Amino acid sequence: MSPTSSTARARANPATFLGVRTRRLIAASTANASVIGAVALTDSQIFINGSAWVVATILVLNSAMAVAWMTVEVRRCSLAALLFGIWAEAAIVAILLLLASPSEALVAAPLLMAPGLYLLLALGQKSLAVHSGVVLATVVVLTLAALKDGSESVATIVVRAQIVVTVALGGPATLQALWSRMIRQSQLARRDALTGLYNRRGLSDGLDELASGLVPLGGAAPTVAAVVVDIDSFKSVNDNYGHAVGDTVLTDVAHQLTRYVGPDAIVARTGGEEFTAIVTGPRTAVDQIVTSFPTSVSPRADAPPVTLSVGATIVPACGAPPSTEQLLDAIREADVAMYEAKRNGGGTVARASHEDAERQPRTQGIRHIFPEGSSSLLDQQADPEETKTVLVRGTDRPDSTFTQYGTRGDGRGGRSKCHRQHRDPSQ
Repeated sequence: MSPTSSTARARANPATFLGVRTRRLIAASTANASVIGAVALTDSQIFINGSAWVVATILVLNSAMAVAWMTVEVRRCSLAALLFGIWAEAAIVAILLLLASPSEALVAAPLLMAPGLYLLLALGQKSLAVHSGVVLATVVVLTLAALKDGSESVATIVVRAQIVVTVALGGPATLQALWSRMIRQSQLARRDALTGLYNRRGLSDGLDELASGLVPLGGAAPTVAAVVVDIDSFKSVNDNYGHAVGDTVLTDVAHQLTRYVGPDAIVARTGGEEFTAIVTGPRTAVDQIVTSFPTSVSPRADAPPVTLSVGATIVPACGAPPSTEQLLDAIREADVAMYEAKRNGGGTVARASHEDAERQPRTQGIRHIFPEGSSSLLDQQADPEETKTVLVRGTDRPDSTFTQYGTRGDGRGGRSKCHRQHRDPSQ
């Protein structure tokens, strides 16, 4: 069982801020509703006698809402988003009920589609159930009032009621179907087809989401660890057992890593036999995960056991969630540590401190988890002087220290310090 299974590790709501363009669209729609209401007020016969001041008050408040949408950032699924949804629905229903002619109110009732679209965008598809109830109740009230008024034929009133239901409910429902399909396609594009883990694109997107979604734990940002895992001698598995067995090994390793780090971690397959995990939580829990990270996997009976070379690093706590760039740096450092574990026989965990990576020189021979030319953030750092590099086998670097855990290639277990000595090139 994972050591994190009983540990509470908080992650922020995956809700994100509504974009500037979206907020401008909402503001424009809200302001347009106020303009329509103001024009209607110029005709004293449109609204019920004595209700003009109520309509005017609604329009003033609605205009203030439009201004607020231009200046205030709002998260999806937040209290502010919910309150505006309630206001938009209630304001339109109130104005419809205050119209002097119920039949004309049915003509204007398709405006209820607007709050339905907003609710779907800002609060999610579950909010459409409430919206549907409001629309149906309003249509029933207006239809009964129009039939009682008798100014229009029954057929005309029924047709208008059907149009309202079709537009006010069908519009958001159609958008929901299209949106769900787009989301499914986007999710498939972020996943590795064999293991079901994130691919490079999914990892890049996940880092952005994690950087904006971490929440404080006990008044401070949670600890974040980057872990890079490589299956030792995986080529021999494919050569000796076939690619089908190799796929089985990859799938089993992916499942074990996912179970071990827990559901809140980001786990991705970033190479043929390489995996990357971003783990968050309290410092003690993250330390335990890194220290006791599994270094071997025994797949099914028809597949051979394999060992894992694991590199890990912990992002220094600074009282705030790490940025995307800090997470990328941590992955680079963990990648260096993983190669250190592999050079020391594999089947072990090498942990590099943040300070070790800071002392590494800038040089060529850089190994990126994301390949050259990809659209990931690792390849979008244009200024090489601003890019922290990591070294690969065959490049010279100053002495560095890695804390190593697990079972090494010589069969000895426990924890040790691995010092790499490099000869002076001038000697």
